[in-house]
Amino acid sequence: DTVGEETPRKESVVDKIKRQESQSENLKKEKGGLMTKEEREKGSVSIRVYMIWASAAGVTLILTLFLLLASQIGRIGVDYWITVWTENRITIWKDKDTNYILTYIGMALFSSMLVFVGTILMVFDAMRASQTLFTKMLMRIMKATPRFFDITPLGRIISRFSNDVTSVDTTLLENVNSAYSLTTRVLCVLVMQIIASYYFGIAVIPMFLIYYIVQQIYITTSREIQRLDSICKSPIMAFFSESLGGLSTIRAYLKIPSFQSRMEKYVDANTNTFMLVNMAQNWVGFRLDLI
Repeated sequence: DTVGEETPRKESVVDKIKRQESQSENLKKEKGGLMTKEEREKGSVSIRVYMIWASAAGVTLILTLFLLLASQIGRIGVDYWITVWTENRITIWKDKDTNYILTYIGMALFSSMLVFVGTILMVFDAMRASQTLFTKMLMRIMKATPRFFDITPLGRIISRFSNDVTSVDTTLLENVNSAYSLTTRVLCVLVMQIIASYYFGIAVIPMFLIYYIVQQIYITTSREIQRLDSICKSPIMAFFSESLGGLSTIRAYLKIPSFQSRMEKYVDANTNTFMLVNMAQNWVGFRLDLI
């Protein structure tokens, strides 16, 4: 019985000591400040991030991608039909351009309809994904503990609900649509060229290697710059909101020039990263044009 009574008492003391040590270590890490620094991800974007967006978009995303792929195949078919028309390959339609014209118009209208429907569905999928992710983020913020708001600047939260949501609404939609359309079209063109001439496939291999090397250099650099650009926007929002909250005190103590100088430094840092993003895009564009 004595041992049974002493054991929980020893464990409680040990737990108390561990808790005190962890609290002291946290205070040392924070160095007397409550606000934590914003962490930056490193390395390539995980496939889990893409799967989260795709799952938020819904099952209709599969139909959307299929329609966009079919539209690209339709475009290649329209171009191929012009070749058939010029060479007059269909013997029963010789000297009957009307049949060729009607077939060309029908194929073009069908391909355009696929593009239109696929683009509309892509917009709706992106809106659904953005709304789902926004709702989840809002619920997380609503259920957050008071300590979260003590250690997280208000500007960082505003940046998540403004800049990041804008990226999901517009930038991500445009990039996904453009990347998928260009990729499928290039693949369709390569397949048609290889079918027409097998020797073209030999020239594709070194070109593909060169494109892959340039792509890896650009993606590695651009990814980190984009992350820096996103991080540099949070201090601007945080400092602006804090300045508005203490505007009367700033004016009373005549600290407007110092606060203005700090804001200019934050804006300059963000502008520098924005210029680096444009420089990286120009770099890869110039080299792809040379290839």
